[in-house]
Amino acid sequence: MASASAQLAVDRQVKVISDFEYNLAPDRIPSTNVTVETAQKAIKLAIVSMTLITVEIRRDPTFIRTYSSNFRNAWKGVWTWLEFLHTQCVVRQEYGETLMLQSLRIIPFIINVFTRGDRNLRKDIQTTPGIFRKLVPHYLQEGDDNTQDRANIETKFDFSAAMMTLLQDVEFLDTTVLPSVVEAADGGAGAIAQVTVDRLRVAIAKTPPDLSVIESRLCLLSIFTINLYRPLRSAMLLHKSLPIIIDTMNMIDAQPAHSFVAGTGHSTFASLVMLCFKTLFASLESSNGSAWIAKAIDAGLLPVVLQLSRRLAQAGVDPLIAKAVSKKVLDVVQEHLVYRSVLHRLAKALRKIDRTSISDHLPEPILGGWVTFKAAATSSLELKSEFEAARKTWEIEPGCFGCQFPDVSLPSCCRLRSDRILNAHLLVPNSLR
Repeated sequence: MASASAQLAVDRQVKVISDFEYNLAPDRIPSTNVTVETAQKAIKLAIVSMTLITVEIRRDPTFIRTYSSNFRNAWKGVWTWLEFLHTQCVVRQEYGETLMLQSLRIIPFIINVFTRGDRNLRKDIQTTPGIFRKLVPHYLQEGDDNTQDRANIETKFDFSAAMMTLLQDVEFLDTTVLPSVVEAADGGAGAIAQVTVDRLRVAIAKTPPDLSVIESRLCLLSIFTINLYRPLRSAMLLHKSLPIIIDTMNMIDAQPAHSFVAGTGHSTFASLVMLCFKTLFASLESSNGSAWIAKAIDAGLLPVVLQLSRRLAQAGVDPLIAKAVSKKVLDVVQEHLVYRSVLHRLAKALRKIDRTSISDHLPEPILGGWVTFKAAATSSLELKSEFEAARKTWEIEPGCFGCQFPDVSLPSCCRLRSDRILNAHLLVPNSLR
């Protein structure tokens, strides 16, 4: 009985693929000399065939991988169809509102399911000329909830999901992909960054929060933050991606443990937290780090890192992993303890942590890293106090502005003279202003 059932499933899948390949062949695209009724029939068959593919994937998540060669061979024709649907049904609305709405739904949906199933197929789609010129404008125009309902027709135009799955494995993206994404956006990298940050901000502000929506928006923000394409990465930081990551971490920490139940459609606590940490690492290690570190501390970086590290350990994550993620953040901050802007904010953060007794409840692996960091921070704060007390008696060195060390030589004027010099901008010669 089991083997007969399995054979029926295989036969059904073969039929679905056969119909898909036939109905989405490029020569099935309606020409300009056919009647509207004939064109509509061909379009409906193409949309139904794509929809049946998504139904089959729900039944069998390995469906795309099993028949990946078929889908890779069919992709060129599928893309030709998607371009036709976008131009004729969406932009020009040649065939009525119903087909316009169905096209808006199926275009991102089929890209989403194709790119989720097979890495080679995903790479084919990523490098398809013009694909981001179709996706990115719709991504930027989507509403906060990614839904647009017209004429009581149930639709979900989830271009965000298509972008997220298409750009996953950001470390292995072809070097042309992200520049193509930015080029396709009206407003460039700044527009992408602003929309991505704003959408996550809206998601974490909702009560109760939808954790699956938050995870998808956080994934896209992470992709745009951890990539090596500098214009996009810099734009994310400039549009306050770092504070919103910390706000997201605070929101996660505020949720009770039962909110993160595997198998209910919600993300697990550990997966969300680790995604936050991954994105946080990339932001903190960016260029001009001291400015971002100071802003992150202002936004509540240290308390939430300790809290979530503790909760990771409590949730069953290996304590050494929980220690490693917190220690990595603390190590990055510690590298910037020579900057007064960082230390000024750090003093407030340490007082808050002491006042709320957060560190009193840390498990041992995490506590050890925190004690080491706090000792280094306290030492730097003491040096800062000595520095600021002593600088009142120093004279300004001729040839420099702001340099208050009478014995500093001009050749070393652009370098940090000692641990007590806590801002490099104090030592800039007039000739380099």
